[in-house]
Amino acid sequence: MAQLELSMYKENLFEYFRFIRNKKDVLNELLTMASNLARADSSEKHKQLVKHLIEIKNKTGFVSVGYLPK
Repeated sequence: MAQLELSMYKENLFEYFRFIRNKKDVLNELLTMASNLARADSSEKHKQLVKHLIEIKNKTGFVSVGYLPK
C-alpha cells in the first residue's frame, strides 16, 4: 500500500512538472520564491514555501486527475 501511495505522489509530481514546463510565469515565480527562501531562516522557509505553493496552485488551477474528489 505504501509503495502504491509513493508512486501516486511521484506521478502527481511528474504531472505538475509537465504542466508548468511551458508556463513561463509559473517558472519565474518559482525562481523568485527560491531566491527569497535562500535568505530566510529555517522555520520561516517552511511557512513561506507552503504559502507560495498554495498560491501557485490556486493561480494555475492545477489539479491532478488522481486526486479529484469523488
